[in-house]
Amino acid sequence: MRSILHGDVPNIGGRPRKQDIAAEAFTEIYPSGKGRDSWPTVARRIEEKLGERISIDTIKRSLGQK
Repeated sequence: MRSILHGDVPNIGGRPRKQDIAAEAFTEIYPSGKGRDSWPTVARRIEEKLGERISIDTIKRSLGQK
């Protein structure tokens, strides 16, 4: 599988959409869903993985929950 996070997909026309990156990171960190983790905890873990700031709303939008 090609991965946006690992640079396997060429960057054509600008940076990748943050929602796509958030969704991929979420799936890698939480393959079975977030369980009991709060949204702030989810955001912190995704930020640590990506090395950049990402809002809870962006994460929720990426998962179709907002």
